[in-house]
Amino acid sequence: MFLDHEDPKKCEWMHNILENKKETELCVFENEHFKLQKDYKFNEGELNTLYLLAHPKDTSLLSVRDLKGEHLPLLKSILTNGY
Repeated sequence: MFLDHEDPKKCEWMHNILENKKETELCVFENEHFKLQKDYKFNEGELNTLYLLAHPKDTSLLSVRDLKGEHLPLLKSILTNGY
């Protein structure tokens, strides 16, 4: 996989988000499976600019291609809690 050969520091921003070291003000929801955050481009008050990002807490997931049957609880949690 492409990301396997990348410098781990390039993913440090994601670990900082998941560990509540950065962008804590953007968090909308969090549980044991994922963290839901407002996209940084959101202009407060303009709902047409609201986009939410679901960040899985399973750091072994590097892309959608890594998803397997064992990740169904994560995906169901995103579906029900993200809505």
